[in-house]
Amino acid sequence: MNQVLLFLLQSGIVKEERGKLLPGLTSVHLNRESPLIRQHHTNWRVAAIQSLVTNSKSDVHYSTVSTLSKADAEKLRAEMVSLIEKYVEVVKPSQEEVMYGFNLDFYNLVKF
Repeated sequence: MNQVLLFLLQSGIVKEERGKLLPGLTSVHLNRESPLIRQHHTNWRVAAIQSLVTNSKSDVHYSTVSTLSKADAEKLRAEMVSLIEKYVEVVKPSQEEVMYGFNLDFYNLVKF
């Protein structure tokens, strides 16, 4: 068995039943304190960049730079955290029919 498949089986991402490989975990999430978190975020952002090449109508890509009040920035941040929570609620019980990536970045470009 190759090392990649062994890792997927050991981590629960893939499971084996009656000699067949099946999906295991429906979601992979690293804690922000994980030493692997930077590479994890980088890998999925590279995948998002690669998806721009296919230009699929089902994909959503949005980029902008804005100036806004600190209060509005915090309001938007809270709404984005809420969106992530709702996303997890929907994905957790969902059947494995398709696979999508979801990245969300909201950060201060100028640190005062």
